[in-house]
Amino acid sequence: MASKLVDECDTVVVQPMDKKHAVALLEKKLGQQGDKAMMEKLAAALESTQRRSDADDEADENSDTSADEAFEDDLATLCDYLFILVAPGGSTFEMHQLVQLTARKWLESRGELQRWAAHSIAKLDKVLPNGRYENWLECRVLYPHARLVLNVQLSNQDALVRWSSVLSKAAGFAAEQGEYAAAEEMNRRALEGYEKALGKEHPGTLTSVSDLARVLRDQGKYEAAEAMNRRVLEGYKKALGKEHPSTLTSVSNLELVLQDQGKYEAAEAMNRRALGAMRRHLGRSITAR
Repeated sequence: MASKLVDECDTVVVQPMDKKHAVALLEKKLGQQGDKAMMEKLAAALESTQRRSDADDEADENSDTSADEAFEDDLATLCDYLFILVAPGGSTFEMHQLVQLTARKWLESRGELQRWAAHSIAKLDKVLPNGRYENWLECRVLYPHARLVLNVQLSNQDALVRWSSVLSKAAGFAAEQGEYAAAEEMNRRALEGYEKALGKEHPGTLTSVSDLARVLRDQGKYEAAEAMNRRVLEGYKKALGKEHPSTLTSVSNLELVLQDQGKYEAAEAMNRRALGAMRRHLGRSITAR
């Protein structure tokens, strides 16, 4: 019967549900296909793994052995029915869409879906590194989950900042892989989140604008990139001052995109401006690029 149930895999963080509701949701999904005893067994296993997901956040190193054994038994039950699969490497699990649907419907019925979505995104933000080369292996594993964040709607300010952070890091990885359209989409959504949570002139928001400018430049969208870089420069000048290192970095970024467009005189002016400020801070020993 598992072949009638399963679909593509992914993972989701869920909280406890009681057997009555779990069985009802499974029964609704399966219709007359399901065997009542089997569904109760699956529901009990699902309930246990969901409870464990919640408890793991508060557990200390001296976990209860019997609870661990029961958890392993319930995982085995879910694996037997192909509701979850052991991923390559043996340290993570893939969860089928039926299990995800059951969990989501339960959370929706309780009015707790957004809270647990925020919880999951905070977890993802904590473990997702930036997109630099040395982090590519980890990023490849987590990137599909980060892409799913695009579909989540959040209203809490802290959760929205976390959401934007996940998208920004995922966009950085996508750009490193040459997936510029995906990177632009995620950078734009991240910027929207930062603007809503922090305001348009917050340094964190301006960093997001700079990230978007970079991926626009990577795609040859120089006019749009120039506009973004000018926004960053003006924002940093206002918030941090004309000679703050972040402001000078934005001057350099604007200079590069001006060069890309053949605006050499304007680019030279930007370059001289940055160089003059650096000399005042670091001394005459610094040389032009």
